[in-house]
Amino acid sequence: MLEDALARVLGEVPRLSVAGRTDAGVHARGQVASFSVETDLDLTQMQRAVNAMVSPEVVVTDARWAPGGFDARFSASAREYRYRIDVGDVPDPFSARFVWHRAGELSVGRMREAAQRLVGEHDFASFGRPHKPGGSTVRRLDRLAVSRRGDRVEITARGNAFLQQMVRS
Repeated sequence: MLEDALARVLGEVPRLSVAGRTDAGVHARGQVASFSVETDLDLTQMQRAVNAMVSPEVVVTDARWAPGGFDARFSASAREYRYRIDVGDVPDPFSARFVWHRAGELSVGRMREAAQRLVGEHDFASFGRPHKPGGSTVRRLDRLAVSRRGDRVEITARGNAFLQQMVRS
């Protein structure tokens, strides 16, 4: 969708690089994308034009010139994922698209304890698969936090890179 809108604005299909791919059903906030252009662009005008062409779920919140050699995927120093679980008796209809509903208690203390054992550099092969066959399954997890507020449990995972399905596992 973003690539199509950029192609219409630029008059050519850009080679788009994104900081991370999202699995089906996952929403991204703060996603970074980069591409090279040969023409001089008015970034504000480009941002407005692209936002007029994409669905309301996809929004360009900022557009700026990047230093030479910058690549959104390979220049990213970290990625962060947040998973939210609603443990209330009934699901909240206003957050249902963004929150997993699982009625019943979760042992947040035990989850925190287990999470700390995963922090650091490990082979996460049992948690996911590499993006390319034969690729490394070693990843560095800098932070894995579990918090609770009311009926909402939030798991935050921050690391250098993630395997496909790694955080969901």
